[in-house]
Amino acid sequence: MRGRVTARRRAQAVLAADDRRTADDLRAAADAAAAAGDWAGAVAERFRAVVRALEERGVLDERPGRTAHEAAGLAARALPAVAGDLARGGDRFDDVVYGHRGATPEDDRRLRDLDAAVRAARVGQVPAVATATGGPSASDGAA
Repeated sequence: MRGRVTARRRAQAVLAADDRRTADDLRAAADAAAAAGDWAGAVAERFRAVVRALEERGVLDERPGRTAHEAAGLAARALPAVAGDLARGGDRFDDVVYGHRGATPEDDRRLRDLDAAVRAARVGQVPAVATATGGPSASDGAA
């Protein structure tokens, strides 16, 4: 049984040990998949780009074999402003890659939005508090 768990865990890795592509390389692969209408490939490569970018920024250590949920959970501690988005991105990655569920252009858009939000997030930045009108509050520094 132990061998099966290890094999399953290895199969669920976001980035393989021999995958040396940069975040930009992975984004290009996601863009190419989306252009070809391969929404599942676009979602998978975009989430991989998010994880690789977090490694490149030093938010995550480089660790082949890390699962989507491990990456999202660790990154959420450093980037609480995007914690929920990271968790949802990890869920969608798992659904598409390991659950063999289809993906849509909307899924691609959400992962693109996640990538942009993670790139903009700063370590320790907390989520913006919305006002009664739904916009950022003055304490957020938004003007």
